[in-house]
Amino acid sequence: MRNGLLIAFLLFSAMLHAQVRKICDLVAIPEVSGSILVNQKIWCMPDGGNAAALYLFDSTQCQITDTTTFANAGNEDWEEIAQNSSQVFIGDFGNNDGVRKNLKIFRFNTSQLGSKNIVCDTITFFYPKQTNFNANILTIYDCEAMVAGDDSIYIFSKSYADALCRIYKIPNKKGHFPAEIIDSIQLNFWVTGASIQGTELALVGYGFNGKLTPALWRGKFIHGKITATNYQKSLATNGPLQVESCMILPNKVLFTAEASNGENAALFEFIEPVNIISGAIKKPIIVSPNPSMGHITISNPSKLNIEITICTMEGKIARILYTNSVIQTVNISYIPSGVYALTVSEISTDTSIKSIIYSEKLVIE
Repeated sequence: MRNGLLIAFLLFSAMLHAQVRKICDLVAIPEVSGSILVNQKIWCMPDGGNAAALYLFDSTQCQITDTTTFANAGNEDWEEIAQNSSQVFIGDFGNNDGVRKNLKIFRFNTSQLGSKNIVCDTITFFYPKQTNFNANILTIYDCEAMVAGDDSIYIFSKSYADALCRIYKIPNKKGHFPAEIIDSIQLNFWVTGASIQGTELALVGYGFNGKLTPALWRGKFIHGKITATNYQKSLATNGPLQVESCMILPNKVLFTAEASNGENAALFEFIEPVNIISGAIKKPIIVSPNPSMGHITISNPSKLNIEITICTMEGKIARILYTNSVIQTVNISYIPSGVYALTVSEISTDTSIKSIIYSEKLVIE
């Protein structure tokens, strides 16, 4: 039984590394930074310093077929485009060094796509806890990903410092607002793009090994909260990719990458394994009880080498433990009551590579 579980898990991991296909090059948009799918048509936008315009991209002909331009929306550092049931949002909030004080989101009606010189609404925001605006490449106040609901906008931090993806909520209305932190998730990559369909959320980016290894996280997102993790994996490609955006489709995720390392910007697709979203694949590790009081028990039937991290929602580590035992009980009575992020990672035999198996909320009573 133990070998069967291990084989199933390894096959599952292999499936997640397979089936990435380049659809076409995006030669005309080398610094593609965001993309959305509207009526089965792909609208792309360029990164900061390029034209303040959106481009309708025909993936069958690999060319631009239409353009949207704006009267009052400059492109200081456009990083993400999102949509809700009737509106489109452009995130001009790139903040690589943590120095910006003019973070903004432009908003217009979806029906205006393809129009020229659109007058946008402008939503501005700030991070209430940021008091230091000196340049710092390890800032936690850089965001490149966003999704939108009818009442609220949610942005996801890139956070070079700690790879804790902080989730902020901003009202969907004109004005100047504090970005309210409402959740977080520890990932093994820097987040550069997001997409949502119903309660299904995708986050893409690249790993922090300096090799631009593309990565994808999939899970449930309800009212600004991560409620479940389906999987998180690196995506095997022919080389490094600076992934910048994604779009969820049935049984697949489309993603774009900027031109880098001598390769053109391009549109890719990742075919998801059958039934993965339905939860048919079972966790190889179980941590219980949850909620917990005083202790947790780790069930590890395949005796994987694992690391378990318990963090506060602000990213402060409360406990790290390692085990390869089938069953292990751990004392957590010294950790204050509250809601924590629990992350389970498998460690390779030479301890040089960690692969997150899943993350979930841990309630300590």
